[in-house]
Amino acid sequence: MKVKPTDKLINSYWMCFSKDKIYDVMSIEKPTEKVPGWYRIMTDLDEDYLFPAACFEIVEGPALPELYRGEIFRPDVAAAV
Repeated sequence: MKVKPTDKLINSYWMCFSKDKIYDVMSIEKPTEKVPGWYRIMTDLDEDYLFPAACFEIVEGPALPELYRGEIFRPDVAAAV
């Protein structure tokens, strides 16, 4: 899944993200039916961190409810299935 950070996230973490750059989601962690969880993303600093999913816009891939059924979802593993 590919996402783009919102302007609010870029303003808060300006060292970690570039405006209009598309990032790969490494995993989705701790989702529930009401909260989409956290995205593990490799930042521009070449370090992976967890960020709230609400701070990103999905630009490629399925919508969140279609993605996960467990506690951690790894898009790279799901794509191989």
